[in-house]
Amino acid sequence: MRRCGAALLLALTALQAPAQSTRDEIAACPERAGGIYYTYHYEAGAPTPAPEGFEPFYISHYGRHGSRWCTSAKPYVQPLEVLRKADSEGQLTPAGRQLLADMETVAAHARNRYGDLSPRGRREHEAIACRMYDNYPEVFAGSCEVDCHATLATRCIISMISFTDGLHRRNPDIRFHRDASAADSRYMFSVEGMNGSKKATTEASDRYRHSITHPDDLLDRLFVDPDYADRNIKDKHKLYDNIFSVAIDLQCVDLDIDMLSLFSADELYNLWRGYNIRRYLNYGPSKEWGDPIVADAKPLLADIIEKADMAAAGVLGYAATLRFGHDINVIPLAALLELEGTTFRSDDYDEVCEQWADYRISPMATNIQLIFFRNGAGEVLVKVLHCERECRLPLPSERHPFYRWEDFKAYYLPKTM
Repeated sequence: MRRCGAALLLALTALQAPAQSTRDEIAACPERAGGIYYTYHYEAGAPTPAPEGFEPFYISHYGRHGSRWCTSAKPYVQPLEVLRKADSEGQLTPAGRQLLADMETVAAHARNRYGDLSPRGRREHEAIACRMYDNYPEVFAGSCEVDCHATLATRCIISMISFTDGLHRRNPDIRFHRDASAADSRYMFSVEGMNGSKKATTEASDRYRHSITHPDDLLDRLFVDPDYADRNIKDKHKLYDNIFSVAIDLQCVDLDIDMLSLFSADELYNLWRGYNIRRYLNYGPSKEWGDPIVADAKPLLADIIEKADMAAAGVLGYAATLRFGHDINVIPLAALLELEGTTFRSDDYDEVCEQWADYRISPMATNIQLIFFRNGAGEVLVKVLHCERECRLPLPSERHPFYRWEDFKAYYLPKTM
């Protein structure tokens, strides 16, 4: 499998270098073409020291589940059916026969694990938890208690367990209160706005995607007869998309098989653009449908503020609140918080793909963390991390990345109404 390699090292100095285009970023690291399937890469570096006299006392967190297998059997089954039939008819090129062999291996590996958290996904959350503890050990001192909530998806529950395993490794005296209940769906999994426009947003994104992707370029490399696909495949885009889905998910599941090399750099870029626009329209702040979708995060932000206020008042009883959900919740929350790179609005989808990139906003194991600090006079500061990187908020501050909690509430609380 092609690796990001030196591209990850270059990311550490990104603040000193001109921003790359998304095409260049994907060319440097083809796995980024996976978008929301892009695995988690820690690039944050050491945290900024707190202002003098301030100590961390509480953390509020919402994290996407970690790396997983594809969520259904469909991306594996349909290509296998097509490739097996073509092979029986002597119609596969060497590239086609290699793809068939790889698909057989991958499909067997994924069988009955559709949507499950992978071992890599567990490691991602354990590592994030260990860094959280190492950076803010004061929060987790002694026999503290940590409140944990997950949606009902098994991959989110196992992500929660993996995260708490990481914290427990650092401090065995932490007591965890873990829950996964439909009772929390009001704020953990609010999707009313998304569901209200999903048919329209999916149709619009499919029109864009099909206008910029060309399955015949790949299929001509797989089949001996150049007319074979026209005669035998009812929906070539479906086959193309399913092969791509399996190829980009391989980075998530610890299989040393390279299917991304089936695609040229232009094909990968255009496939990414098509799916990036799907995520943008389905879950993001699009000009046409974005307002009610971003509003889905209001109950979550309200819960974050309410519990943080209780922690600041000393009545919450927990050192941290950990929540584990999905990209469809993280993406609206990031936009509601106005985190850098998450709020761009346009109906020019080519322009969107330069300004709004799903692999930056919600890779696997994406996390938004609010770290709270207090001094002896009782003043409370907060900083926000996105994938462990310190964020600049649309608030006044003489101590970036730290913001007065009262200023934070004054700006964001009205956005929850």
